[in-house]
Amino acid sequence: MNQQERKLRQYFSIFVPPAPGFSFRILDRLFWKYPVHPKYYPKVLGSYLLNFLNAPFRFYEKKYIDPKIRLETIEHPPVFIIGHWRSGTTHLHNLVTRNPEMAYVTTFQSLFPNNMVNRVGRRLFELFLKLALPPNRLADSIELDAEYPEEEEFTLGMKVPVSYYFFWLFPKKTKEFYNRYIEFTELPPEMLEEWGEEYSLLIKKAIRNTSGNLFISKNPPNTGRIPQLLKIFPDAKFIFIHRNPAEVYSSTLHFLMQLLPKLEYHTITDQLVEENMIYVYRALMKKYLDDRDKVPPGNLYEMRYEDLMADPVKELEQVYLKFNFPQRELGLKLVEQHVEETRGFKGNKLNLSPYQMELVKREFKFAFDAWGYPSPG
Repeated sequence: MNQQERKLRQYFSIFVPPAPGFSFRILDRLFWKYPVHPKYYPKVLGSYLLNFLNAPFRFYEKKYIDPKIRLETIEHPPVFIIGHWRSGTTHLHNLVTRNPEMAYVTTFQSLFPNNMVNRVGRRLFELFLKLALPPNRLADSIELDAEYPEEEEFTLGMKVPVSYYFFWLFPKKTKEFYNRYIEFTELPPEMLEEWGEEYSLLIKKAIRNTSGNLFISKNPPNTGRIPQLLKIFPDAKFIFIHRNPAEVYSSTLHFLMQLLPKLEYHTITDQLVEENMIYVYRALMKKYLDDRDKVPPGNLYEMRYEDLMADPVKELEQVYLKFNFPQRELGLKLVEQHVEETRGFKGNKLNLSPYQMELVKREFKFAFDAWGYPSPG
């Protein structure tokens, strides 16, 4: 990416509303149910305008193309990379999907899931995304591109009203969204069934789009959905990556503080952001610890973030051997090449205050114990 293109993308990205591919069904459900602060009314208008432009293409693909793709089969059980945000899931996903045998959701598919096959809609919105997508993620400077691997949580939420990532738009409702859309508390059975059907369709489209054979998912909310995923994909494989809870705390808090002001439709205090983050970490990690024994023997691999960063090729080789991934030699060679290309990248260095250190020690003690991390301080 040259400097001129980077500046152009930085400029246009400030005008793009969150989740541009949402259907009117989802937008109406969100904006009528949850309060929007008046200062964000122009952003609401932008969301409706963009989705109005997208509607004909979305309708065509849903009506005439999706039924044919639904009849296709997923030949290989999907692999789900799970773990709390800021635990290395993105880095791991980028490494695994270097192998051309792997299929994945791209950034374009994550934002426009119903413009994948119809050519006119795809070309139009690919051009839009080329201008509108920021060159780097705001919180950690990771480079962005329409064809890079991406997680699918927003994607599913654009098609069916089941997505934990609605919290980015309405952060005051974070706990409600966690309970309803990760642990599926009080979610109607028919909506959960629709979510599963749309997940299968999304995977089939991703396989078509990337020409891979084995679908690799990276979606942190799935950390709390193991039983539901196994109902849809009984032989699914899971790679769980964990990181020192103190580092996860500081990195996640920084991430939220940087991104929420860009995505939210109402305001929230810093104190409530932190309170919600602690609630979700505790609930999600405890849910995983309760559910991991439900995964069939041999279908779960647990990985330390620190081991992945110290020797990514060695750690990925263990994954290849564990799950008998195809093209092992080529895949590991491409991992080594990617590591060399990104060797100069440095993440943010974050520190905890004495108060935060005591808070983490108290609230996340179970996680320090579960994965053998030393208590901070």
